[in-house]
Amino acid sequence: MEYCTNCGAKLPEKAEFCTKCGKPIKSSDEPKIETKDKKSIEDQIEETAEGIGKKAEQIGRKFEKKVEDAGDHVSQWYGNTFKIAGPLIGALIGLIILRIIIEIIRISDEDIFIITALGEGLHEYLLIIFASMLLSGYNTYFYRKYKQQYQWIYPLVSAIGFILGAWIAAQIMLIISNSNETPIIEAIGTFINTYLIPIFVLALIISYVAQFAFGPITRKKK
Repeated sequence: MEYCTNCGAKLPEKAEFCTKCGKPIKSSDEPKIETKDKKSIEDQIEETAEGIGKKAEQIGRKFEKKVEDAGDHVSQWYGNTFKIAGPLIGALIGLIILRIIIEIIRISDEDIFIITALGEGLHEYLLIIFASMLLSGYNTYFYRKYKQQYQWIYPLVSAIGFILGAWIAAQIMLIISNSNETPIIEAIGTFINTYLIPIFVLALIISYVAQFAFGPITRKKK
């Protein structure tokens, strides 16, 4: 005997409606629809975000690989085209860019002492900066061209190039600090000038350690 779930009245056999309150009665013979466990919205969002993250990572890696390949192709083309004149051309291009920057600073109406002093410093040490770029360019060129013979000279020249760049930076900092009282910039410039030789020795040690540590790995990859 079945009873109405709404009013509790007795129901006749196979009744479709309650005779008392009129509520529809679901037959117990009707097949039950099986419901699958559904994931919560939070889980779905997390899975979607994880999928997007993985996809973005893959795209990033592919893009990085393409950029590296393009850089290698450009470098190879540049080296094969200009050969030993390549570093000289690169340094000349850098010199032209620096000269343009200096002129832009000079004709600019903005009276910002740091930028003005920077332009003066670049102009004063322009030839030394050019020599530094030239040294760095030829150091890299000879290392790539004659790696076996040049591998022990490369760290020394790299350290010289680094300390030359640090000295130029220190002089420009002092010019900036003289234009206006800037204690931090003056302190950094003075520190570099004072400890130039220890900094050079440290840079030299780091260069040779890097050559010993990573040189064989680089050769194996190639």
